[in-house]
Amino acid sequence: MHNQEDTYVNFDKIIERIRVGKIEFISFERTIEKITLVKNIVDAMGNETIIPKGITIKGVKTITGYFTNIRMKHQDSWRPAARRTISILVY
Repeated sequence: MHNQEDTYVNFDKIIERIRVGKIEFISFERTIEKITLVKNIVDAMGNETIIPKGITIKGVKTITGYFTNIRMKHQDSWRPAARRTISILVY
């Protein structure tokens, strides 16, 4: 997973960051701008604005950016397949 510290982390690091307060939000807003469905794949695209709470190493005040979430239908449910984000950090 990519994060506001501009590093890649695994599951254990994510849990550690939650415990020490590095992953907390004052606000999280997502706006879906487009949804595309092709056979058993759905693609949702839009923008996100996150205001982090607590400790941020680089002093980030707001994270804005664009996202793409891809889900695939497996039997009777839609499961996450991929996620891509482009973030703009405001200090």
